[in-house]
Order: sequence, then structure tokens, then C-alpha cells
Amino acid sequence: MTGREIKEQLMRTSLMLEEEDEYFTAEEFAEKYGYSPSSIRQMLKRDQIAGAVKVGNKWMISEDAAILVRQNAKKRKAKT
Repeated sequence: MTGREIKEQLMRTSLMLEEEDEYFTAEEFAEKYGYSPSSIRQMLKRDQIAGAVKVGNKWMISEDAAILVRQNAKKRKAKT
């Protein structure tokens, strides 16, 4: 189910999201912004994404959501 389909379903069940905003699932958001889906899910569990709403068992993330933590890649030591 895409973010658009979930949003339409929510509108029918009277849970109103901002009409002009576009919402994405965690997987769609991760793909759009270059993160892995598991990283996005971890940030959602830790409340590190402002603009995310949990609907049932799915997260809906606004396209202008703010990630409140900087993710760093592990630095590897160069072998000499």
C-alpha cells in the first residue's frame, strides 16, 4: 500500500492529515531521501523524525519532515 492510498483510507475514516501535504511510508521516505528503511524505522521508534504520524501499525511521514538526528557512517581505518 502506498502513502497516497493510506492517506485516502485515513480521509475516509475521518482521521484528517494536512490536505496539502504529501505523506510517505517509511520505505518511500527512505528511498526518496537516501536512507535505508531500517534506519528510518529506528529513527521513528526513537521519535527522531518530526512530522511523522503513526496510523495503526504504519508510519506516515510528511514530505517536509525534519530528521532530528544526524546519521554518521562508521569510519573505517585505512589498512597500511
